[in-house]
Amino acid sequence: MSADAAGAGARIVALVLAAGHGRRFAAATGDDKLLAPLADGRSVLEGALAPFTSLALPTLVVMTQSRAAYLAARERSNPLTGAEILMLGVPSPGLGESLAFGACEISRRYSQAEWLAISLGDLPHLSAMTVAALLKHAADAPAKVLALRPTYHDQPGHPVFFRRALWPELTTLRGEHGARDLWGALRAAHQARIAVDDSGILADVDTPEDLAAQTDAPH
Repeated sequence: MSADAAGAGARIVALVLAAGHGRRFAAATGDDKLLAPLADGRSVLEGALAPFTSLALPTLVVMTQSRAAYLAARERSNPLTGAEILMLGVPSPGLGESLAFGACEISRRYSQAEWLAISLGDLPHLSAMTVAALLKHAADAPAKVLALRPTYHDQPGHPVFFRRALWPELTTLRGEHGARDLWGALRAAHQARIAVDDSGILADVDTPEDLAAQTDAPH
């Protein structure tokens, strides 16, 4: 089934951003952080994708050609099971460019989708239960709510959900902030913060120390 056909009835689509350089992790280890192993043997990227693919949510991941080739060269079991790659030609200069590219593709392919859930490829401990709860909040949200995101102890995390009315603005984003400025510009009545008991919404991996701390910590 084509992506267009599969997306015809999809109401919510996930976009996982995985095209960044990961310079700090690579400088310390020489390795790609998205392939770094978790305690259960999965890679960071596998952990980041699992909450969405385990719920059978249409999931697209923005990745560079070089990273995709590296995945193939490592001959790993496919870490993208259940997800589709959107290929960037070069490493993304910022989250904004990756997000804009992904939003353009999803706008074209998923004509009936109402929400876009944006997450990060280095967020391996996000719970599927959290994602399921957010999907319900999005499905039940009144029309005036244009964006929602989870919070843990009042700290905002990912995934961030944007209603289709905001997708044209997502396609214009540039730079490191991603959609932060777009969220900040929304009136309070147009956004919703959902408190969750899941530190995984915040636990991105930038350094080997991050990975070690998260591997050792209970979730």
